Amino acid sequence: MYRYLREQILSRQFEPGSRIVESKVAKDLRVSRSPVREAIRRLEQEGLVQMTDPGVITLFQPSRRDFEDLYQLRLAVEPMAAQLAASRIDGAGVQGLERVLRETDASILRGEIDAFIDNNTAFHDQICQACGNPRLQKVMNEVSALSRYYRVFIFKVYHRRVESVEEHWDIFRAIRDGQAELAWERMRQHLDRDLRFVLTIHDEAEEG
Repeated sequence: MYRYLREQILSRQFEPGSRIVESKVAKDLRVSRSPVREAIRRLEQEGLVQMTDPGVITLFQPSRRDFEDLYQLRLAVEPMAAQLAASRIDGAGVQGLERVLRETDASILRGEIDAFIDNNTAFHDQICQACGNPRLQKVMNEVSALSRYYRVFIFKVYHRRVESVEEHWDIFRAIRDGQAELAWERMRQHLDRDLRFVLTIHDEAEEG
């Protein structure tokens, strides 16, 4: 139940800000309310939903400040992950990153946006795994669901795709070549561009 609802949210089958009634979900899926309630509790812990009234949840609708807060965390952590990965990644790790990037390119050509988002997420996750720092990995795991959710806005709603992949290739080449400082800088630039892109679109929508 948890995995099903989580995937529905992350794939944007439910609109951000929309209300989901616990009893209706249970009825539609022909289950009792207990597993639905437990799934909602876990999703609330991840920050994907908010309880507004008893039995009613609202899907998280990120604000300008929410984007800033998440990206401040990512900017503090992920460049270091890239720097460490450049020093510690092995041959299999390099091949895995390259494979994900090639699959990302292919998903763009096929127009498969959900596959594109999945591969984008996998790229960042694999770098965190390759960094070899369990405490850093723990921090990123705690915000992994929100990061995936935000990518839906960046790529599905705001359409920042090709530029992002080109930046991923730059990060990959720095990691592959063991250029730790360059990997740090490439990741910092990439995340900073993501944030500035989203904030610009958000501000333009507010003004409009």
